[in-house]
Amino acid sequence: MPLRSQHFRSFLLCFIFSFTLPALAADTTFEVLEPRSEIQHVRVNKDVSLDIYLPESANKQPSETQKSPTQSKRYPVLYVMDSQRYFYSALGYQKTLRDGANISPEYIVVGINTSNVAMSRQHFLQTDANQTIKLIRDAIIPYVDTHYPSNEKRAYFGWQFAAMFGLDLFNAAPELFEAYFLASGQHYSEAQLATLEENLKRANTLNLHVYLSLGKMETHTLSGHTTMATMFEKYQPKGIRWKFSHFDRFSIRYDHHTTPLESLSHGLEWYFSDYPDLTFYSLDDIEQFGGVSAVKAYYRKRAKRYSVSADVGEQAKFSMFRHAAQENNYRLFSIFEKELGPFEATGWYGFFAQFFFNNQQFERAAQLYQSGLSNRPDDHRYWGGLAQTYESMIRHQDALKYYRGALTRTKAGSPDATTYQQAISRLTK
Repeated sequence: MPLRSQHFRSFLLCFIFSFTLPALAADTTFEVLEPRSEIQHVRVNKDVSLDIYLPESANKQPSETQKSPTQSKRYPVLYVMDSQRYFYSALGYQKTLRDGANISPEYIVVGINTSNVAMSRQHFLQTDANQTIKLIRDAIIPYVDTHYPSNEKRAYFGWQFAAMFGLDLFNAAPELFEAYFLASGQHYSEAQLATLEENLKRANTLNLHVYLSLGKMETHTLSGHTTMATMFEKYQPKGIRWKFSHFDRFSIRYDHHTTPLESLSHGLEWYFSDYPDLTFYSLDDIEQFGGVSAVKAYYRKRAKRYSVSADVGEQAKFSMFRHAAQENNYRLFSIFEKELGPFEATGWYGFFAQFFFNNQQFERAAQLYQSGLSNRPDDHRYWGGLAQTYESMIRHQDALKYYRGALTRTKAGSPDATTYQQAISRLTK
């Protein structure tokens, strides 16, 4: 858990970091409050506060992070507007899919909490949009980048008025965020859309991801979304990736109030689609992906973006070795070993041992059968497989030992027992 030390608790309770930028009101102050569980709470000013989640592997002490600006492990940051509603959905995607599945990368979540905004939420996000943009661009983002291990790759999520604000945010600072998740924007004006097209037209290249989500019944705002989608398609060669989900799928009807959940599940899955450990389902699947060279390139690119190992993932390697063995393609299996490193079994001992046996790699087969016996010493199949391997190696005394061991672990009169007895008889003639 973060900040376990009572010393740091006491320190952070009284820790206040404040600064004033010329473009901001003098009352903009960042005060770190006592964190609840893994989440730190930071008061920005009388209206706005931040909820900040750091991944488990991150340095969770803002003061220590500040002392170590060269910290090697840094993370993308997802900014969630109206965090009083959607913060935990953004957090849940990561926490649910990291343990075991390794589908989601680690990322910082910064929730911008607007529950105490004195003016109306619509006024804060629309009428006063320029001041809100200035607060985010000139104060909140610099604070996060200074005090937390951000890699300065940022994504923004907003619903309803906050989705419309997201377009204003892009129009004001096109390079500030590389991804936008805009759910159920109620009305994208002609002026907003015209400015968007000017920005797209002027840009040389963009690293931009846009995920638009809209409930099937929200036809009153469909035209604005369609216009945006058309623009993104037109300027896609400049580096724009986009997706427009206008749905009524599965057994759940996404509507105005549930599109945020879609954006923070399917949308994040789409955005982080270059992260998961790969799984292949056939040799054709591997070939269509581009072969072993493309697999290695995927993991190198993944490492650069997410500050993780460039080694090919264990699941990817296992599935590649598995299908080569299943097709009894020892040549390809050997190529995989040359490119990915020696095969190491952590299961499926009998399957891979039989593959090595079939290709006269008897020493490797014997090692795997021994590993199988270590895990399941009463499984006659490992005893019998090892005996057969030793027989092929002309180690007849060892073969007899393991055939007899296999026989004692089978039911009398069974086909397996008959096979083992015949082998014993053959070797003792």
